[in-house]
Amino acid sequence: MQGVARVTLGEEILDKVTGDAVHVPVETMHRIENPGTEMLHIVEVQMGAVLEENDIVRYEDNYGRNIESGA
Repeated sequence: MQGVARVTLGEEILDKVTGDAVHVPVETMHRIENPGTEMLHIVEVQMGAVLEENDIVRYEDNYGRNIESGA
């Protein structure tokens, strides 16, 4: 990772830097953003039986992707 990643994990907000990791429990609402001006590089690793975009529920999307209603 390069830069600072601001991770919202449920109600908790964490700032993460190079070498840090975050585990997102199943069904936990989360968001990753870049609070700085430096380019942010991250590595995302998805684990589980289904590794597809269609197993993700988007509650809000600033990038024009399809948003499904949250359950």
